[in-house]
Amino acid sequence: MRMQSRQLRWAMASVTVASVLAFTLSPAIGQSVVSRGTRDARSYRLNPDPPCFDNANRYVNCGNGTVTDTHTGLIWLQDAGCLGSLDWAAANQAAAALENGQCGLTDGSRPGDWRLPSNAEWTAMVDAARNHPFLRCTNPALTDDSGSVCFGDGSGSSFSNLARFYWSSTTDSQSSGLLPDATKAGVVDLSNGLVLTYSDKSCCPQQAWPVRAH
Repeated sequence: MRMQSRQLRWAMASVTVASVLAFTLSPAIGQSVVSRGTRDARSYRLNPDPPCFDNANRYVNCGNGTVTDTHTGLIWLQDAGCLGSLDWAAANQAAAALENGQCGLTDGSRPGDWRLPSNAEWTAMVDAARNHPFLRCTNPALTDDSGSVCFGDGSGSSFSNLARFYWSSTTDSQSSGLLPDATKAGVVDLSNGLVLTYSDKSCCPQQAWPVRAH
């Protein structure tokens, strides 16, 4: 009888120790699960606002800090001067870091959604304004929102804070008589719409005007 009592006390003590250990460890385990779930939720990406269109204009103000070019489908930052003048690497980094809440954006965009336009995208942006025989726009070589009138004083445009020179994302460009050079990149001169392909990336800061294509 005495032996059975001793065994019973030992079993009860074992259960008590196991319960204490379980209680002590459970919060940590639970916390780990919650933390992992929180990280998963934070890493889940919602799509930013899509392009917006209408039946009358080339450039459409989406009301969220962005303007859609209906000719290309590109989404442009409405404030063309928000990121300021930077060298080429810094301009790319600033564009890539742009997100909802900055530069007047309420579009749900996240870091990585925005980038600098390429040479080809800049050419498409200025082509009609610069080359159409009824337009020949200069200073800047852009149209207003309608697409049929030059930008002029900007009163008919949704874009704001335009500058003259803007970086392109295109690098290693080859111009006439020059070999491709990794230290050079494209720059658009909005005064005349020319896209220069051999600007020094570190020499002279230029403006950064980001786009996205969702």
